[in-house]
Amino acid sequence: MSILTKMIFIVLISSVASFANAGFHMEPYVGHKVAGKWEEGTSKDDVKLTNFGIKLGYQAPAGFQVGGDIQLGSGTYDNIPGSGATELDAASAAFGAYIGYQSEMGLRGYAHYLFASALVFDATDDPTFTGSGFKLGVGYSVLPWLALNLEYHAMTYDKYKDNLVSDLDLDPKHKDNLLFFIVSFPFNFGGR
Repeated sequence: MSILTKMIFIVLISSVASFANAGFHMEPYVGHKVAGKWEEGTSKDDVKLTNFGIKLGYQAPAGFQVGGDIQLGSGTYDNIPGSGATELDAASAAFGAYIGYQSEMGLRGYAHYLFASALVFDATDDPTFTGSGFKLGVGYSVLPWLALNLEYHAMTYDKYKDNLVSDLDLDPKHKDNLLFFIVSFPFNFGGR
């Protein structure tokens, strides 16, 4: 993570903490991919992926949120170039920052920048892609502690390593453009 990314993250977290009556926001979530594909150059195919994670941050009384996100995932990728397999098991991890808004009526929207992400395939040489990306989400809080969301994930992996080599540039880059249905459990402590 670059020093600039760290500074932006610290400023975002610190600025919301200064809001009067701001409260701690915690939101565990789980979701499943409902549409989208991976692509590398002209190659593309299907992904089956389940993500889970947690958002931690602050929510102001007006509904604005800011914080950090930790996301893990597991699933399968079909026909990854060079793998020789029709389907590979994969695991992912991503870390980032988010801003969001939760209205009194239950409507919500948010944007995440995932500054560090890794995608590891279950193959003999343990190939790993690293990169970054973003996710955009909209949803509705059915109950104060239950929200249903749609999220668009756009991840770009530009580095490759395995058991024999490390930090090679991926050319073409591996991209995941996926739509997820997410169930989340928002909790606010000390704020609204």
